[in-house]
Amino acid sequence: MQNCADCKRKIVLKVIFTILNLKPSEIARGLNISRSLVSKYLAGERHSHELDLYLIERIFSIKVKDYARNVTR
Repeated sequence: MQNCADCKRKIVLKVIFTILNLKPSEIARGLNISRSLVSKYLAGERHSHELDLYLIERIFSIKVKDYARNVTR
C-alpha cells in the first residue's frame, strides 16, 4: 500500500466506521442522500461536508446547530 494522504484518509475512515459500527446505507438514510455518494466518499472520489459533519457529530456525541457552509466564488 502506498503511503499517501488518500490512503491514510481511507484507513482512518474504515477505523471510524468499524468503531462506531456504521454502515454506508445507514448514513445514506440518515442524511437522505444516495448510497453511491457515501461509497464515493469512502473511496476518496468525492468530498462531502455533510458527511464530515455527520461523522464529527457521531464521534463526539454532539449536535452541531446552525451550520452554514460559506461558499465564495
